[in-house]
Amino acid sequence: MLGVTKSQFEAWQRGIEAVPRSAFAFLVLWGQKTAPSGWGLFSGLRLDDDGDYLRHHAFRHRIRFDDLASLPEYWRLQALAQAQAETIEQIIIERNFYREQCQREAKFGLMLNRIFRA
Repeated sequence: MLGVTKSQFEAWQRGIEAVPRSAFAFLVLWGQKTAPSGWGLFSGLRLDDDGDYLRHHAFRHRIRFDDLASLPEYWRLQALAQAQAETIEQIIIERNFYREQCQREAKFGLMLNRIFRA
């Protein structure tokens, strides 16, 4: 997860090699499994005990840690779904208009047909 080898991690544990500050901060955060209050919107995020899901106290749902990389695609798909819904609504409005228009023209055509046949 940190991009380090097992031997390097063991060297950190034994004190042979100094732990980089970023790795130390990550490991401390990973150990407490809750984002501190200074993290803005992410404060209160908590990792489940198995470490696979992120959970926030304000939300009922949880998100897989691996899905965070897919968030931009989720946002694109949401925008696409919204655009498709608007297109469908527009098509339904046009369908209703043309249906009514065909009925009017059919009635008008019948009237003209009766006039000219008589």
